[in-house]
Amino acid sequence: MKAGAALGKTGNTGPSEGPHLHFGLSDKPDFCSGRSEPFVFDRFTSVGAIDFDALKADRLVIMPDSRQVRSAYPLYGGIQNYP
Repeated sequence: MKAGAALGKTGNTGPSEGPHLHFGLSDKPDFCSGRSEPFVFDRFTSVGAIDFDALKADRLVIMPDSRQVRSAYPLYGGIQNYP
């Protein structure tokens, strides 16, 4: 895949707070038998992170964290914007 290529479209299905995209790389085409492969994004903006300790039923608690990130893997619970 080339830099700048579209990865997918965001959407909102099921019990989610808003549009989002699940993305990952696998060593096999079958989701259940494949293993996750490491990857990094050239750049993105971290805009916050979910505070898992403060979750209330169906309400997300987000801690703001606005910063530019280079050559990194987006961490679980992180909220990012991509150029």
